[in-house]
Amino acid sequence: MSPVLSLTFEGGPDDVWTPRVLEALDRAGARATFFMAEDRLAGADAIAREMAAAGHEVRLRSDRPRAFRGLLFSRELDSNDRRGDGPASMLVTTRRAIVQGGVVVMHDTLAAGDARHNCVNTIDFIPALIAAARSRGVQVGPLSLQPRRATGWSSRPATRRAGLLRRAGVAV
Repeated sequence: MSPVLSLTFEGGPDDVWTPRVLEALDRAGARATFFMAEDRLAGADAIAREMAAAGHEVRLRSDRPRAFRGLLFSRELDSNDRRGDGPASMLVTTRRAIVQGGVVVMHDTLAAGDARHNCVNTIDFIPALIAAARSRGVQVGPLSLQPRRATGWSSRPATRRAGLLRRAGVAV
């Protein structure tokens, strides 16, 4: 089985940056997992539906620990996009996941404490990351493509929080 590089985005949705992240993923022909912040989901129904319709996995940030349970690896690498690193630096940081498979964590919104003032470097990093992985025969996609131990993991969010996604119009 070929290695899998999973793309994850946290903290959104954001009216400005999430659509640009979605465009970059679409141009690259890749799908990702979005861990959406519950407090940002209200009023972002259209973006959540767009993500799901495009084949991305839409989860709540509070489901993140559960989503990672049972993975057969421990290669979760932060892209350091919040530091304001450029695409070339982020490629170096995530090289191990590009070569061996794993999970790269990115952010589709700005947050307090970020050293960056926009998400342009993250958006520019997306096609470079995908091209680097694919050139090495690594499959690129959402978290559900990662091999798992038999743990009974489900790609569905926890029942008590699934209502938030259902109210946003996202099938769970």
